[in-house]
Amino acid sequence: MLATAMLHACGNGLTSATTGGTAGSAGIPIVLGIGALAAILIATAVLTVGILIVVGVAMVAKPRTPAAVAIPIGATISPDGYYWWDGAAWRPVGRS
Repeated sequence: MLATAMLHACGNGLTSATTGGTAGSAGIPIVLGIGALAAILIATAVLTVGILIVVGVAMVAKPRTPAAVAIPIGATISPDGYYWWDGAAWRPVGRS
């Protein structure tokens, strides 16, 4: 209480309030200036933007699987079943 009174006497633009509570509550003073509130909001915004950037980079950098190509009827399939011959090269069999 004394610190709050000294800050008000010095002309500092802080606001204070006392929390409500049940019987037996000591009434804890809350002192929060506009500068502190602005710092909290800016920190929250920076953290949110950082998280969005990390998620965006992770989505773009995700390895992509090749698109499944329909295997022509009569195509030669490798003994392991993972590739088929297109006449010039072995192509992966599209599996889901």
